[in-house]
Amino acid sequence: MIRSDYIMRMIEQLAQVLAKILFNKKAGNLAEAEINLENAFNNIIGLNSLLVSSLSSQDIITLLGINKDKQTAAVKCLFTAKLLKEKIELDRLMKKNILQEPDYHKILDLFLYGIINNDNANIDVSNYYGDVDEIAQIINRELSPERRFELFRFYDNSGRYDKAENELFRLKEINYPDIITAGTIFYKKLENTSDEI
Repeated sequence: MIRSDYIMRMIEQLAQVLAKILFNKKAGNLAEAEINLENAFNNIIGLNSLLVSSLSSQDIITLLGINKDKQTAAVKCLFTAKLLKEKIELDRLMKKNILQEPDYHKILDLFLYGIINNDNANIDVSNYYGDVDEIAQIINRELSPERRFELFRFYDNSGRYDKAENELFRLKEINYPDIITAGTIFYKKLENTSDEI
């Protein structure tokens, strides 16, 4: 119950801060939007944006999981990815040093970790599907085989079988380990899925 209340408060805080950032961006108050964003990193994630930008995705996942259960860490990973994505957009609008491509990989890793490891009914992970698609398209050619496999799992788990199949074929082309087994499981699952789906 305590964990659920804590996560609900984080969800509410994130929604409020994203609304403030959007309002300030539309009004041209980019400096205020930047303050809102930094406050969100500190208050919701517990880490400032500079530290988050300097760490690898695995380091962030490990750090967010210290003294927390896996579910809370997964939710915080989702929110960190969302805030980092917002930071890229805000930096672009402010004509600051735009985050380089490795940060897109970090954002994708955090989104995938958060979605795949989420088991909280209060989090509608489908709200993040568009973010994952957008980031995956930006870095599509540079995806490592491991990230591509995670993307395949994400699309499969989210019922987006056309995109899962695309990733499956890309993994088959590079002879990803055990991809034939994964593909067989995937198609057996589709055989037992309704015609409508």
